[in-house]
Amino acid sequence: MPTVTVHGFILTVAAVAGVHISPRLAYRAEHVHTRGRIPSASALPAGRYVGCAAGRRSAPPVLFFDQYDKDAMRLIMDAQTEARQLGVEAIGTDHLLLSATLQRDGVAAALKRSGVETKAVRDELARAAGGGVSAGNPLEKLFASTAKDELLPFASDTERSLRAALDDAKGRGAELVSPKGLMLSAVAEGASDGGSAAALLASLGVDVAAVVKELKRSDAEAVGAGGERRKGGNSTLEQCSVDLTQRAREGKLDPCVGRADEVRRCMKILVRRRKSNPVLIGDPGVGKTAIPEGIAQRIVDGDAPERLLGMRVLSLELGLLVADTKYRGEFEERLESATSRERLKSVIEEVTQSNETVLFIDEIHTLVGAGAAEGAIDAANLLKPALARGELQCIGATTIAEYRKYIEKDAALERRFQAVKVDEPSVAETASILTGLRPKYEEYHGVKYSDGAIAAAAELGARYISDRFNPDKAIDLIDEAGAALQMEAYDGGGAAGATVGEAEIAEVVADWTGIPVTKLTADERKER
Repeated sequence: MPTVTVHGFILTVAAVAGVHISPRLAYRAEHVHTRGRIPSASALPAGRYVGCAAGRRSAPPVLFFDQYDKDAMRLIMDAQTEARQLGVEAIGTDHLLLSATLQRDGVAAALKRSGVETKAVRDELARAAGGGVSAGNPLEKLFASTAKDELLPFASDTERSLRAALDDAKGRGAELVSPKGLMLSAVAEGASDGGSAAALLASLGVDVAAVVKELKRSDAEAVGAGGERRKGGNSTLEQCSVDLTQRAREGKLDPCVGRADEVRRCMKILVRRRKSNPVLIGDPGVGKTAIPEGIAQRIVDGDAPERLLGMRVLSLELGLLVADTKYRGEFEERLESATSRERLKSVIEEVTQSNETVLFIDEIHTLVGAGAAEGAIDAANLLKPALARGELQCIGATTIAEYRKYIEKDAALERRFQAVKVDEPSVAETASILTGLRPKYEEYHGVKYSDGAIAAAAELGARYISDRFNPDKAIDLIDEAGAALQMEAYDGGGAAGATVGEAEIAEVVADWTGIPVTKLTADERKER
């Protein structure tokens, strides 16, 4: 594999960061480097933290930066920026540590949970550097001409960490080094060989072992089957699933309200030694899919048993398993196609190799009920061996009728799961769920929801919409009422930022059921 040149590395990372750097400027930063490789410099370890300085130069190392993922490269380049602003002569693992705290990912969150604060790290680095240099445009400072007109070299502890991270990734079969792998090497390796990151943490009174433990349990960059980010993101698992833990980290999940007992029950099952696969059983619309989302959120928040910390919750998209197949017919029949079976096999293999993944399968009866036709390979028979060996953990979701039809009748499959009943919430519980979701819908629609509207959605939905279940139908009521006010504002008949009240909810119910609004409101008044 060819070595990436300095100018190529600069241009690549700048492109990843969304910043334009001219090739001329990139080549200018390279010309002093032998054969385009980044040189190293030795660190000056001491009993107390004194920072990292450039010492005697060693022979230029060959560092294969095309084996680091884009986030790891961004971390390294941000460390270059920080080191130059501090006025030091080499990039130590302490500068990698500072850069890691500035990233917007799970590594930064893990460091923060361990007590590593950006300001404290920067202040200590500035003290050791004697004050540093004034802040300015980081990219201008990074690529500006200096006395030596060159990028800062790596200190010896950084070079060792880069190599150790690469060796570790190769040893685990991962294609690319992630920020998590890089920081584990920078901190863990440094603790044993006098690395500057470990010395800095010790000077701040932070337990280095605790940081290492938190990084290991963090799933920050474990988005590939081997625990590292896979090159190109072309794995079948990535193509056919949605990472709920990543969505939780990005704040893209709705809050899980009113299902604390079910979430706790599922987590208890997941940490069992045997039969550690919960299956959620309940009517459509009662909130089954909110439970794995709640588990993902608690894992990201660190509010979960230790065995679950660092796990990913992936939602398997069954539609993507059969996408682009040539087989025509019902969904279950398309699951019998050779392409779909191979995809499912690949997904199962990737999950079993990972050891860090919980697979959520909504409508699991659709999957395990496939292949009932004579001669077909039942998808359930692909799942059962992995479930029996404890190599695959999954959360299923299905209805009572489908559970009895497809899972309960298959004794070998049924004993792999622990049933968790998910009942329809009461009117009061539904109102509580709507209250928790209210900020999301207010922000989305640009309206306000009165307490009366929340109560009316729960009550009117339960009373007049008999073919659906709460909280789904109540959520749809407030959603459509908000959309109606948006349309009124668009048509010029309403003001932006209006308030959804009981009348607006009643109008939506009337549209759905055909019951006049006057009768709905009159019935409500009689009840009161």
